[in-house]
Amino acid sequence: MKVIESYLSKSEQILVLNKYNVHNIALHQQKVAYYALKLFDYINKYYSFTKEHRDILYYSALLHDIGYFISKKFHHKHTKQLILTDPILCKIPDDIKILISFIASGHGKSIDSGIKVYSDEVELKILQLIALLRIADVLDHTHKLKISLEKIELKNKILKLSINGENVIKIINKFEKKSFLFEKVFNMPIELEHHYDDFNSI
Repeated sequence: MKVIESYLSKSEQILVLNKYNVHNIALHQQKVAYYALKLFDYINKYYSFTKEHRDILYYSALLHDIGYFISKKFHHKHTKQLILTDPILCKIPDDIKILISFIASGHGKSIDSGIKVYSDEVELKILQLIALLRIADVLDHTHKLKISLEKIELKNKILKLSINGENVIKIINKFEKKSFLFEKVFNMPIELEHHYDDFNSI
């Protein structure tokens, strides 16, 4: 049974997104959730993730920037706090909600040290989900570009993502900084292939 559908209705999910929707951040979060699931579904051909892992990643992506409602500079920390304390989200069991907060808040530069309380196996799964979220987040970097994820392919032991859209150079620069964790926890190089739709915007 899906995490979200088990504890929150669709209308409650939308209510939470709208509640913290500043700078149209809800649209960005929905795009990132879409990319995250596409990445997850492909990578899961080779890894032993569960349906619950997929749902936790989806909800983490859907909420990863709600901290902007309080502060852009420290939005990662605020995201964690809001996930743990929002009255609607309190319907989610604590063990699942804590995992979501760790993954959602880990999409930036730092990862909460609280994951150290888990076993090595569980900690690795958390880090892998954070890594997927980071890649998904990069694909909608600046929150304004019209980018499409055209293809995901494992070729010669390298995960290749093909994107198309405007001003993709901004995505490429950010991608190089955010792909380190993925390569570490999946023990697999990841590369971005791209097509420029608008050379004048570069």
